[in-house]
This record gives sequence, C-alpha cells and structure tokens, in this order.
Amino acid sequence: MICVKPAVYNARAWGKVRREAAQEGRIIRPGAKLNEFETREAMLEAARAFCVERLAAAIARRGGALFLVSGGSTPLPLYEALSEADIDWSKATIALVDERWVPLDDGASNERAVRARLHRNRAAAARFIGLKTDHACAADAVEAVEERLAAAPWPADVAVLGMGADGHTASWFPNAHGLDAAIDSDTARRCAAVTAHVSPITGAHVERMTLTAPAILQAGAQLVLMTGEEKKLAFARARASGPVDDMPVRALFLGDPDRLYPCWVP
Repeated sequence: MICVKPAVYNARAWGKVRREAAQEGRIIRPGAKLNEFETREAMLEAARAFCVERLAAAIARRGGALFLVSGGSTPLPLYEALSEADIDWSKATIALVDERWVPLDDGASNERAVRARLHRNRAAAARFIGLKTDHACAADAVEAVEERLAAAPWPADVAVLGMGADGHTASWFPNAHGLDAAIDSDTARRCAAVTAHVSPITGAHVERMTLTAPAILQAGAQLVLMTGEEKKLAFARARASGPVDDMPVRALFLGDPDRLYPCWVP
C-alpha cells in the first residue's frame, strides 16, 4: 500500500509564494480596510492560499490547527478547494462558527453544507465539531456544546466569516436576544444561544448557536468574505462609530486589527 504524505510546511517556500502573490495583487492584508478583488475566483484563490499557509504553519509549529468555518453560499467554493489541500488534515480540527437550530439533514443546516463541501477528500481526515445537538432549543444545549468545543486546540488559527447587509457576522444579529452574551468580551464561554428578530436575512430560522466574540477574536486570523455593493456599503457603515448592538460586526473591530482580513468582490 502506497502512503502519500502531506507536504511539510516550509517557511522559505511560503515566503516566496507570498512575495509573488504581493507582486500580482493577490495578497490579503490585515486591518479594517477592504482587500478588494476584481472577481470571485481571484478572491477565493487568495483565500485558499491564505488558509492553507496558516493551517500548515500551525501544524508545523504546535502540532495541530483549529479552523473555524461559517456557512453561507460565498465560502462554499473555498471549502471545496481546501478539501483537496495538501496539508496534514489528520492534525487539524474543523469547527463551525454558528449553526441554525434545525435538524442536520435540513437544507438550512450549516453542518450539512460544510461537511458536503469541506469535510471530504483529504480534509475528511480532520476532526469535525458541529454545534447542533438533540436538545429541543439552543439555550438548553449551551453546556453540551461547550463540552464539545473544549476538546478543540484553542485558540483558533483561522476563522472564516461573512457579513450580512444588516451588519451581522457569525450569528450575532442586530439587537438579537442573547446578543449581549455572544459579544461579551469578558465571557469565558466559547458559545452562546441567540434568537434573532425575523428578517429577510434570517428567514424563518432565528434560533441559533454561535461562537462568542472571544472565541473568534482570539483566532490568529479572521478572514471576512463579502460580495456585492450592498455589503460594501454596510461594511463602510460598520466602520463608522455607532452601537455594536445595531451592527454586531463592529465587535470584530474591537480586536487586534492585525488579525482582521476583510475581503470584498463586486
């Protein structure tokens, strides 16, 4: 039986890749300023290289990596590409950023979508941590989910996030019930139950489980992927001063700006 070993992280080789990417405008830079791309393909290819480099470096440095992933349509092609990435996925843990409180076989389930696109091929070797349990409601499941998350190698190395036109990220929805607990910078919890107000963005699935602000902000890199003019305008509004409760994505700006990597494409 032939065993194909994953590539070993090489800092010098990755340095060369980063220099070439910078020259071609494919590098993703930190800070609250948008990294703008001309096409979705360009943004997703840059995001793929970004994630692979950081996950491989974490495995080489500390023997494991924690990759936090969100649902939604924008990152799915990224996950498909990453599922074939030549890294040692057996030393990686994939955990969801948030989840709708629906059965795992429901079309709205983030776990269902992420497993189908990311947790396969080479990445099938990774440990996977979902946020949905058999509890009737998310609030009753917090302790059980905390126990699941405790098994992960914190802090996370990369968190893939999105942002809605309403200024939400993860399941931190504007003025949602439970939002205060979710974005409390002093909480020791890694997850919180949230019930959003029904809107065109939430749809009918307003009950959620989400990672907390400390769990996400402690990640080595928070990669925020956005598409369309409406979200570009929303991001600009979020960067202006105002209540975090009104645009919870502002909680990301309270963290280390050198860990925030916002990306946008028309």
